[in-house]
Amino acid sequence: MFNAIVTTPRKRTDLEERARTTAELLKFPFVPRNERSYETLRRESGVKAILVVADEAPFVQTPKGRLFFHENTAGKRTKDRQKPDPLVRIMELQPDDAVLDCTIGLACDALVVAASLKDGKVVGVEVNPLLEYLVREGLRSYNFSSSRLAAAAKRIITINADHLDFLRRCEDDSFDVVYFDAMFTSGVEASSSMQRIREIAENAPLSNEAVAEARRVARRKVIIKGRRGCFTDLQFSEILPAGNRVFYGALKL
Repeated sequence: MFNAIVTTPRKRTDLEERARTTAELLKFPFVPRNERSYETLRRESGVKAILVVADEAPFVQTPKGRLFFHENTAGKRTKDRQKPDPLVRIMELQPDDAVLDCTIGLACDALVVAASLKDGKVVGVEVNPLLEYLVREGLRSYNFSSSRLAAAAKRIITINADHLDFLRRCEDDSFDVVYFDAMFTSGVEASSSMQRIREIAENAPLSNEAVAEARRVARRKVIIKGRRGCFTDLQFSEILPAGNRVFYGALKL
């Protein structure tokens, strides 16, 4: 069970009312800031993270720093419509596809995928309620760098759930593509932003059962992002490079 508290950046009645409502929604206690530093508040409350309900946007304070929603590299990856991102290419997306992102993180990949859809949708699953809330609010209110990304954000639905539990509840062939970012749980990338995400995210490795369930749920493909040399037991029908020592692998069904 993940432990956290909800607070505000300063004492203000309207913010505290909003924070109390958010805390009740997420089932975490609200703790008044009372001029204490976030580190003092975190230590006194005995929690790993603090959700701060602020004027401009919510953020999560972790021991490694502040985590907030941002579009990351999605703007750059969707800028040129004539050169689709490798993730979009390997998914072979159709305009009305339904894509399940089992490891949505901060939704960078989900935004890239959704930007290539017209009438389709991306469902993003996140087990940690703080991270899911951060992404949900960010998709709703963030000032994106392009109208294409702003439209893409409206095609993304976030769900607070364990991805294996969610997959088990899905009917056969209920999504065109199912996607896992196994890098998200493997500790391969070490950027400061990724370190802060990993402070609160689920870090369990991708299980064989989850892959098996994804095969059942996907109509066309299961896509896994991972480090080269990993998942050697899987029979990928196609592999595309996704950066230094990283690949996208496709399991055709």
